[in-house]
Amino acid sequence: MDRRGAHFRDARGDVFCVVQLSASLANERAADLLRAHNLIPSQRWTSDELLADGDGTRQYFGKWDVSRVAITEDGRTIGFCIGFELVPDLQFYHERCFYLHRLAVLPEFRGRMIGALLQAETVVGCFVRGFHDIGSIRDPVVIYGQTDTADWNRSVRLFHQAAGFRVVGQKAYADRTDAIMKMDAQGFWRSDHVALWRRYRVPECVAF
Repeated sequence: MDRRGAHFRDARGDVFCVVQLSASLANERAADLLRAHNLIPSQRWTSDELLADGDGTRQYFGKWDVSRVAITEDGRTIGFCIGFELVPDLQFYHERCFYLHRLAVLPEFRGRMIGALLQAETVVGCFVRGFHDIGSIRDPVVIYGQTDTADWNRSVRLFHQAAGFRVVGQKAYADRTDAIMKMDAQGFWRSDHVALWRRYRVPECVAF
């Protein structure tokens, strides 16, 4: 597998690489990925759920093309961003889109811009790749996501706002209500996170 990736410097000046998250790489690094993921409030995954290509109600089209993982220069897994092509539905997602399903960074690496740079690199990949499974590469790309509307989650909502997302609706669950967020190309390329992505990207790309 080609593990060439985009290199960035974090807020401490340490270099890390963002590479494509394949199924084999996710399986190999499942312990670290699950440790990061299962610190997300109200979210718990098993290895099977991490590696799944669907959840019973939807298929994760293009998951292993779109998703990314952040790795330190010495090979440690520090975070990931999982996305996929989402088929439109009649209730919440009315247009074909890429859906950012999960974003997580290990606690010891938080506060260093890694989440912003990892998410931005993932979104760049979506815009460059375009749709393969649910549409044509000529179709305009939009990105959707969800996050909890509770007061304790305000910093996360501000994070996504800085990435170029805007709230377009809500989705109620038994234990919470999520904000539905949308990002288009114009909003993304004008966002604060893209400014960081441009500033802290290291030009060289090398194989890990």
